[in-house]
Amino acid sequence: MSPAAVHDTAPDAATPFAAQVARAVAGRRCVLAGMSPARLVPRVTQLLELGAAGVFALSARPDSAPADGRPASARLVWWDAGLASGDQDTLAAEFTRLLSRPTPELAARLDAFDPDRSALVLDTLDTDGAELLHRRRYGHRRPRWTVAEDKVRVHEVWERAGIAAAPETVVPCEPGALTEAVRGLGTAGGTVWAADARDGIHTGARGTRHHPPGADTSALAAEFAGRADRVRVMPFLDGLPCSIHGLVVPGTDAVPVFRPLELLTLRRPDGAFVFAGTSTYWDCPAPRGAELRATARAVGRALRELYGYRGAFTLDGVLTADGFLPTEVNARLGSGLNIDSTRPELAFDLLCRVLREGGTVDVAPALLESTVLDALDRVRHSEAKIRLDAPAEPGLRLALRLGPDGTLRPAGRHDRPDATLRTERSAVGDRVRFQPRTDAFRGHALGGALAAACALGVRELGLSIAPLTACVPPTVPGSGATA
Repeated sequence: MSPAAVHDTAPDAATPFAAQVARAVAGRRCVLAGMSPARLVPRVTQLLELGAAGVFALSARPDSAPADGRPASARLVWWDAGLASGDQDTLAAEFTRLLSRPTPELAARLDAFDPDRSALVLDTLDTDGAELLHRRRYGHRRPRWTVAEDKVRVHEVWERAGIAAAPETVVPCEPGALTEAVRGLGTAGGTVWAADARDGIHTGARGTRHHPPGADTSALAAEFAGRADRVRVMPFLDGLPCSIHGLVVPGTDAVPVFRPLELLTLRRPDGAFVFAGTSTYWDCPAPRGAELRATARAVGRALRELYGYRGAFTLDGVLTADGFLPTEVNARLGSGLNIDSTRPELAFDLLCRVLREGGTVDVAPALLESTVLDALDRVRHSEAKIRLDAPAEPGLRLALRLGPDGTLRPAGRHDRPDATLRTERSAVGDRVRFQPRTDAFRGHALGGALAAACALGVRELGLSIAPLTACVPPTVPGSGATA
């Protein structure tokens, strides 16, 4: 079903969402900062439609999206920082430095847009402080909330929530201590190491590595020493990586939670994890879905009790044959829901910022939950991206068909493709994008198809991609189905 069709199903449901955001931004100038123009466009449009007096959109890098996709308005100023780095973490750090210490050119442009410096700054940075660019930050992450995202401390959340978790140990980043941890926790699948937050929060599987059985512990310890003082070691969990979003709503004990989605996490031959994106095509089997949602509610309550948290969060983990085991919390709105694209009139990202500010929220938690659940079920989405190991000509395209046995193959000349694989150039290097085009994948995990598509890209297009291993969905006892 198309996004437009979803919009038509319940147009009145958006009214309280939009009204809540409009009260915060109508008549105000807003500075919106983000990594790429394409991701800023929906929020820019929403701010303008909700009555913002003006919007200064500041992006870290140019984008492949055409400039004509940006809304046309005399109230809009667009400024691309033009940063370029081959590494996402480095790019984010450069952008953070720019916003913390703006160049004279940027400062002058901002002051021309907002002379009295009364604009609200809406950003997604991990930096501390109630101000940025000499203006008030709105809906930003409070320093005490980041503790939940430190991999070596997240066990505090599991304990407060009273939920089951895999065994783990946190040790100094020293070969001897890590060798002992591996000896005590290693399984047939090995162990997984996660760095602490010494150098800041790490996302997208960066700072997390698979340590296979028999691998050189000293070499991996040396790699981690460059970024961590302590390391969490836990058994490798055999199953499907997944995530579930929830909301901690100020002024109520309710914790709306949504449907689980798949985390497209593959493994390279050297044990490195490759986080390619997310997928809402997957349907978590009913008994496990209920378990996941109950676990997420407990985690939301724990975040409120431990850190005074409010706003969106994600709970990540692995769905194993024995149930869901958590691995991390993101104290922020995570990727993958795609609500701003499928239901832009809800202004969901902006609403989550309102929740973070802690003001009175008139939208009933039950309405929040049911509306988002409906949107997620009706329209499925995934855009997976894998960095290439060597440059490739942008625009190479491979159309793919999904066979009755679930095997991907190149589509015939007259076939309607179920998915496409396309090369593209980005500020962080050449990459390939895998995108479903039909509902053929609906209900199923996508990681295996992504790994197969990359292998076909190597064979058919000559792309340079190391062999990738997908996580295998477990068989769910009592359901007769795989996850």
